[in-house]
Amino acid sequence: MSTAAHSLVTSKAVEPGIRGGLLLLVLWLGVLDPLYSAGLNMYVAAQMHPANLDWTYIIVRAAMRISAALALLFVRRPVAVWFALAVLWLSGPIYVLVNWALFDNQVMPFALIRSIAVAAACTWYLLRSERVKATYGFELRPVRTTPETCESKNDPE
Repeated sequence: MSTAAHSLVTSKAVEPGIRGGLLLLVLWLGVLDPLYSAGLNMYVAAQMHPANLDWTYIIVRAAMRISAALALLFVRRPVAVWFALAVLWLSGPIYVLVNWALFDNQVMPFALIRSIAVAAACTWYLLRSERVKATYGFELRPVRTTPETCESKNDPE
């Protein structure tokens, strides 16, 4: 490979770090979504009697999302990505479904559709992003060994 082609290939390599889409995801999980959720639920509480609103679930959901953001921010291992994926689905679509099933709340299909769409988009990003792979060493498939590191039975010694 020529040096020009080699420099082009190496310049396209993604540097590890919390930047771009990954930074947006961390900020959304750790700051924007908990604030939005708290504000929305305060509005709902103002419309009805505040005693009817159970803040425990709101606080647990916010704590889950903040902890996922902190894991992505400080734990630079694949387990942080798996934890964030679990939190996205548990605090999103599964949270909405359990809320309907256990508490006989009003069925809001838009909330379920929105939470599925957000969780699916974030999942797609975390599974496909080169920055996530570079930052956390996260691979969906097992890492393949290179032919140089594998010993072949046919190699003459």
